[in-house]
Amino acid sequence: MKFEQAIVGIGLLSMMGMPMTVEASDSKSITLKQIGRYSAGIGTTTRAEIAAYDPGSKRLFSVNLELKQLDIVDLSNAELPVLTQTVPLGGNPNSVAVHDGIVAVAVEGPQKTDPGNVKFFNTSGALLNQLTVGALPDMLVFSPNGKWLLVANEGEPSSYNNNPVPSVDPEGSVSIIEMRRDVTSLTQLNVRTATFSPSIPQENSSSIRIYGPNATFAQDIEPEYITVSHDSKTAWVTLQENNAIGILNIPTATFTKIVGLGFKDHLLAENKLDSSDRDVPGSSNNGIINIRNWPVFGMYEPDAIASYRVKGETYLVMANEGDTRDYPPGFTEEARVGTLSLDAAAFAAQGYPDVTTGATGLRNNDNLGRLTVTNVNGAKELDNDADFERLYVPGGRSFSIRRANGTLVYDSGDDIEQRTAALVPTVFNSQGDAATFDSRSDNKGPEPEGVAIGKVSGRTYAFIGLERTGGVMVYDISKPTAPKFATYINTAPTDLSPEGIFFIKKKDSPNGKPLLVVSHEVSNTVAIFEIVTDSREEDGDDDEVVLEYTFEGTVTGVGLPVFGLNPAIGSPVIGRFSYDSSVPLDFVNTFLSHYQILAPYTFTAEISGTLIESGTPFGITVTNNFGGNVEDAISFGKQPPIVAGVQTLDGVFALEFDSRNPNTFVNLSLPKRLNLSDFDAAHYGVLTRAGNNNEIIEFSIDRLTPVSLP
Repeated sequence: MKFEQAIVGIGLLSMMGMPMTVEASDSKSITLKQIGRYSAGIGTTTRAEIAAYDPGSKRLFSVNLELKQLDIVDLSNAELPVLTQTVPLGGNPNSVAVHDGIVAVAVEGPQKTDPGNVKFFNTSGALLNQLTVGALPDMLVFSPNGKWLLVANEGEPSSYNNNPVPSVDPEGSVSIIEMRRDVTSLTQLNVRTATFSPSIPQENSSSIRIYGPNATFAQDIEPEYITVSHDSKTAWVTLQENNAIGILNIPTATFTKIVGLGFKDHLLAENKLDSSDRDVPGSSNNGIINIRNWPVFGMYEPDAIASYRVKGETYLVMANEGDTRDYPPGFTEEARVGTLSLDAAAFAAQGYPDVTTGATGLRNNDNLGRLTVTNVNGAKELDNDADFERLYVPGGRSFSIRRANGTLVYDSGDDIEQRTAALVPTVFNSQGDAATFDSRSDNKGPEPEGVAIGKVSGRTYAFIGLERTGGVMVYDISKPTAPKFATYINTAPTDLSPEGIFFIKKKDSPNGKPLLVVSHEVSNTVAIFEIVTDSREEDGDDDEVVLEYTFEGTVTGVGLPVFGLNPAIGSPVIGRFSYDSSVPLDFVNTFLSHYQILAPYTFTAEISGTLIESGTPFGITVTNNFGGNVEDAISFGKQPPIVAGVQTLDGVFALEFDSRNPNTFVNLSLPKRLNLSDFDAAHYGVLTRAGNNNEIIEFSIDRLTPVSLP
């Protein structure tokens, strides 16, 4: 593996607390420049773990676990963040999310096994509402359209085997809160719970880990992190200790599938790892950089997950941190290889016949003796004795990209360890400083934990936070099957242990430039990085964003009933439509000057209490009308129109939004994104059925409101 590097005085810089910055070798790529930092002060526990940003108020909201409060930070000057307010929360906050001026904070119960709650605030810190959710709400996220708030209720046990305290093991779940414009009107009736059971279909089930002592299936599942699809209908939930993801249907609040993530073979050339913190040959307890292949399997066990779209297909990006259940004395799955009995024949078959503690033996500290593995998996896989035939380590020391169904398309292999070894060798696999060099090689290595995705200069990047070594790795993931390393920055020891990480688009940024915000749970700092590029390309559209509008109208005319609908004049009409810009438009010339643009739309409306829903695909129609009097119209239907206007296949309704703009010019060279922003109350809608223009309902559009715009 070859790559250029620029390292200047790394050891001195690390001791001085100065940033250790590595520039990308590709001049067309990006770099990170730290421009600001907020410090939550010195404490005994975490004060800055997760943060969120509101572009309207230009405020940062950071959860302060030690002081049980929400810190509100003015970020209008990104170079000089200022704490303006603290809001007491009455419990331990675990996560925060912001959408359209509403701040949601996940707060655990008095005991972590008790039900938790979500508290809603405005951006000035005023409490608006509070709702009960599941046990240990660990992460929460708004859907892109703002209709849903999803909460990952991790449901960790108090102990196992009633030791040292009586064991309480709540079920893991995801709470789904259906949001309203008036947050104060939310009640528990707006909260549904998606639960787990063995009846949920499972894929790659042999790699799904269900192993907590005396735990039911639902108790054993521990949701960690959530990402939501561009259309706000599907969520993917990491089940970290279970080495799986759950696929969630949001509208029905049901898990449709649980997918085991498989195991990573560290004997493959691209999957090397440093397995020991005491691998200086001989009796020394010191470590060295020693990245090589070993006969172990990695359990991916991702923490954070994010999603993005390429050419209409959704991809999932996961930070493969790894985690174990360590509840001594009742139960712990952690064990060092040196303490285990290994099956000599099984390891000989893998090319390692010596399983002793001798100089060449696998159980020697210079080799695998110090490596932390699970004692739950690996024994009795080939026979019935207690010897371990395989070894499984927590985490993949990597990030992965998977399709929406969980299929692996890319894993970074050993790239993170290889690059940190070359770029910041003095803090390789450390706790962020030279004094702890190599101390994490025996246990999850650099520990990639956080992930954020952002689009800069037309390219899509993944930002991966390394909890132990520190800093942020950046990869160009525009091509999901072949990501490219872009840059790495490490500002340890000033900033230690990155946890929460998120991207701010330049249009939302306080300084008009794309930013990356990283919370650090050990140093209690929040670092603000400006994303710098030499490219002159514009950022372009975000693939994962959907143009979405809600509308309110009034029935103005009725012909014959449409599919049995016969509303009275003046009846209200409410609905929503959206357009996915990431899918290329198809242009069709149906006949002489009538043009049809096939594009992915969704539409729902309610007239006189009857809900109308449409599926995909849909069509946009641009009509010339043969006389030069051009109209631009958006027609929705369960199938594309076969001619211009609102004509559709028989038996399928269509809805047309018409701007009646005589100045619109039919341009055959259409942009990727249609401009819908000029639709306003002067326009009207028509609901009709093909084959009979007398079956028609006309209504005014009295209000058209953008819900989700890039």
